[in-house]
Amino acid sequence: MSLIKLIRADAKFRQSIDTHFVRPKRDVGRVLLVRPPMPAANDSVYRAGRVGTAFDYLFRLVLRRWNPGAAVIESPWIAEHSRVQRELKLDEIYDEFAREEIRQGLLTAYRWRESESGLDCKSINSMTSNPGNPWLSKIPNPHPQATMPVAGLRIHDKWLGQCLREKMSFEEIVEALFLALGDHRKTILEYREAITGARFYGERFVRSGKIHKHLPGVLLKISNLDTLHRISRTNFLPPNPAPYFTEPIPQREVDDLLELYKAIPRDLFVGDRVFLNPELSLLNRDIKPAPSKLVGGGVKADADAIIDDLLLEVKTSKTKITQHLPLQDFCQLMGYFALTSLWGNHQIKRLGIYYARFGYLFEFPIPRALPNKGGRSAFIEWFRKYVKIDKRRVPKYRVPKLDLR
Repeated sequence: MSLIKLIRADAKFRQSIDTHFVRPKRDVGRVLLVRPPMPAANDSVYRAGRVGTAFDYLFRLVLRRWNPGAAVIESPWIAEHSRVQRELKLDEIYDEFAREEIRQGLLTAYRWRESESGLDCKSINSMTSNPGNPWLSKIPNPHPQATMPVAGLRIHDKWLGQCLREKMSFEEIVEALFLALGDHRKTILEYREAITGARFYGERFVRSGKIHKHLPGVLLKISNLDTLHRISRTNFLPPNPAPYFTEPIPQREVDDLLELYKAIPRDLFVGDRVFLNPELSLLNRDIKPAPSKLVGGGVKADADAIIDDLLLEVKTSKTKITQHLPLQDFCQLMGYFALTSLWGNHQIKRLGIYYARFGYLFEFPIPRALPNKGGRSAFIEWFRKYVKIDKRRVPKYRVPKLDLR
């Protein structure tokens, strides 16, 4: 489970952290110094999550630009990782052979029947997805996760059931999927070009400090792929992909991203050692030497940045900042601190959140534990046990010393 999901779902976990430390308070008097324009409330095409992810990418480029003499270590972009997944491979042949492959795939993956009411079918695993009534034409709202892979596509029961209710023939369904495969190839090319453009214009910005007019748009475009990577229920493939994969990027998002960039205070994010999007996951099954059988336990997490001894999280929410730090945010930072302490690969002394819409960096030293709580070491041990990290499998890694001369 990811750290964020654990914090959101487990009230006991949040309460245990809250009763172990005193939450720091934010300086409310500073948060209105810089405040970029907010998106209009009635802007239906504006996607706040996409802007936030695109800003994460842009913020990493900014840190590289502002720390030319530092040792900078950057994790691979999630968008690039998503590109190598099967859903983003341009390896499907698009000719008459593909049409025949779709036809045979449908015949293999589904059981078909003709009746007086028309064509109907059910998937070969229908007894698990729709045990009550597996024949799709009679199911108005199939389970959203019910899909079958056919010839490089992922067919949802919802889409196929709608085709059956519209009295489409078998050959018409084959043709619709064949055309969808062609649309899918075009979308793949768009995203490949967007990733290439993001890297090209991003490196130009790192060298020159000037944002090319195409950079915000391609960063917003590739941010859709982060959603594909992090949320399994999203569907990149036709015949019914999630709308944000194919919709154009609105100019309002481009303008908003540029305003967030202009609000970044330069003097706050400079150091000698910079880690961009550091991977903090600690899963028993991934620790070397590899276990002889599948081992559960652990937690997945990745921070936005670490600058020297400051672990930094970036928030683009427009929620008004109050004096009290939200418990969920505090638990997130303390979880990151515990993971870095278990790994031993980062020497963290400060935690911080940069509120991009206010140009405000809130940072604080690692808080001391309350009396009778056993100190920070007791918290780290409690955290390890709570997320079921095997102590015998915690890696013995230490930060390498880099020559910064």
